[in-house]
Amino acid sequence: MRTIFFILIVFVNSILTVQGQSNRIYHYKNCEIIKGDTVNCKSQDGIKNGKWIQYAGGIKWHTDFVDPKDYEEYEDFHYLISEGNYVNNIKVGTWVYYFPDSRLQRRKIEYFNNEGLKDSLELNNYKSGQTRSIKHWKKGILEKKISYYQTGEIKSNTFYNDSFKDSTLAYYKNGSLLFTGKFKSNDLTEFKIYYENGQLKYSGQEIENWEIKNLKYYDINGQELKFRTNVLGEIISNEGLTEFL
Repeated sequence: MRTIFFILIVFVNSILTVQGQSNRIYHYKNCEIIKGDTVNCKSQDGIKNGKWIQYAGGIKWHTDFVDPKDYEEYEDFHYLISEGNYVNNIKVGTWVYYFPDSRLQRRKIEYFNNEGLKDSLELNNYKSGQTRSIKHWKKGILEKKISYYQTGEIKSNTFYNDSFKDSTLAYYKNGSLLFTGKFKSNDLTEFKIYYENGQLKYSGQEIENWEIKNLKYYDINGQELKFRTNVLGEIISNEGLTEFL
């Protein structure tokens, strides 16, 4: 009876020990065991397969393993940053990325088809959880991106041709037009900037080496003024529109 009772105590203690080590990560041969799941598996030639979970930051190694060639154990003190699946070293299905310091707040969600190409929608978030942008992908080709202010209003719509930027429409929070731009191979070729009341402020065309050959500048009432610079980078920076290039 004492023997059975002793075995029962050892068994219960082993269960409690395993449950109490939920923050430990075990590395066994070519895989890891995290919270009871076998993940992060590689073949001997380094090919990734199955579920993958990645953490940010440092680790504390434990040396009480049986064979350092087969088994290692360490404790992770940081945060989950991504999880998804690999098939023959290719990302497939839904991948989720997290802000490393925000307790599983999702930063980005993207989907890969069976060929490892981005497909469907890619969602990017602010730390608040509000949508930052939505990208539309089709078999690895970016077609459109919608960006949002942190308060939820549409900030811009950008359209792509074979993943190259083709045109952008940006808006003030009240919905009025702020900026329009046309691109060729991701380079801006012409643009317009507007005051919040809808009046045209800048109109630029024939852009070469960041110099605007044909530039018009107006005051808030529509009166044409002499511009201070025709350098594209200076105008865009001064207007706070760098993110739309």
